[in-house]
Amino acid sequence: MQLKTVIFDLDDTLYTDWRTCDDAGTAAVAAYAQTKLGLSAETAARAFRAGRRRAQEQLGPVGAAHDRALFAQFGLEELGIHPIAHCEAMHDAYWDTLLDTMVLEPALPALLQDLHAAGVRIAVCTNMMAGVQMRKLVRLGVADSIDCIVTSEEAGMDKPDPAIVAYTLSKVGCTPEEAVFVGDTYAHDMVAARGAGVRGLWLDRTGAGVPDGQPAPDWIAPSMHEAAEALRALLTQEEE
Repeated sequence: MQLKTVIFDLDDTLYTDWRTCDDAGTAAVAAYAQTKLGLSAETAARAFRAGRRRAQEQLGPVGAAHDRALFAQFGLEELGIHPIAHCEAMHDAYWDTLLDTMVLEPALPALLQDLHAAGVRIAVCTNMMAGVQMRKLVRLGVADSIDCIVTSEEAGMDKPDPAIVAYTLSKVGCTPEEAVFVGDTYAHDMVAARGAGVRGLWLDRTGAGVPDGQPAPDWIAPSMHEAAEALRALLTQEEE
């Protein structure tokens, strides 16, 4: 079956690395809370992370559960601090810093160019709020190379629910057999892709290996460079 669409995850797939970026964003939130609220950095960071856990537990696997303003609100409320005057500023401090910390995958621009040259459409399917994910693509300089974006805010569910991948396929206009999903997380990306009948290319950056008892993805690559080579090889095979 001809490859018509490559669907990419965004965080820790198109840029690296998520943990460093998230830590930097959380540190910026803590610095705001130190200056404006007189909290220690440790207390502020701990409250923000507790707010994240509460949002995920209370809302479940949906886009709104990733809202940093909500993390700030829940964290400040737990500390007995009135949150309204501070949540949006903490949200902005987090995301502005994270965006400044992102590093585009060096192999990505040439890969996107090659895919487009072969007539392959490029989609992004990501767990997060729509606005911030679009900001990331703009900041990374790849927004014009993306034909379609689907966030869990739009779709109404997070990966690993395969429905978000099926929704992406419907937007981009191809069948599961005509697509490949590239992502860094087995439990989210590869499980969602498999559930939707889409071939999976797993960026196993840490060498974790396939979880016990779980099926292997169609391809495993330790880096975006190797993933790009696998996709180019697939294009060559389909031309023969």
